[in-house]
Amino acid sequence: MGGAIQEIFRRHGPAYLAEFGKTLPGSHARVIEAIIDCRSAACGSVLYQCEDCGEPHVAARCCGNRHCPVCQQGKAEAWLARQLDRQLPTPYFMLTFTVPAPLREFLRGHPREGYGALYAASAGAIKALAADDQHLGADTPGFFGVLHTWGRQLQYPVGVKARTNAGSDGGESKGAGVPTPARSALVQRSSSPAGGSGRGPLKRAG
Repeated sequence: MGGAIQEIFRRHGPAYLAEFGKTLPGSHARVIEAIIDCRSAACGSVLYQCEDCGEPHVAARCCGNRHCPVCQQGKAEAWLARQLDRQLPTPYFMLTFTVPAPLREFLRGHPREGYGALYAASAGAIKALAADDQHLGADTPGFFGVLHTWGRQLQYPVGVKARTNAGSDGGESKGAGVPTPARSALVQRSSSPAGGSGRGPLKRAG
């Protein structure tokens, strides 16, 4: 997977940057350039020597960019293993919080403000609905969210995928799920300071 993405960037990245580089966020351009250069002469090399036979070994250096699938896959797997080790003995469910299409272009240009608001709204919705006696009646739900910014067709369906358990800390839950309409309505209220459409802070950010 990582090598395939790197090959795509190496073939088409320079032309893409030449055409869209002026409007592309600088952080995105740096990621593309880092992935292109990973484990190439551009990153240099390291010389190792066997302590037993003295044989030298040359290894290409990695870019170290946290987005790089070529050299960071091991760290991603280690992170996943840590999350699995922290699981509680209860069923788990996935909740998806997707940004409406009209707002996605704004988030693409203002990721810090937009993604921050998205995480705050989704986390707030889970906590509020989990504590609601009409749904779970739980004190403290266990969950974590992962930002989702691209699909299989390389589109931009930005959202948060949250993994949450069916239990709670400090009390027994009354159910194992929250209806989608209730979750959607609360996310909209969480995103707006006055309980409006959920787009208030996103329009003013930046």
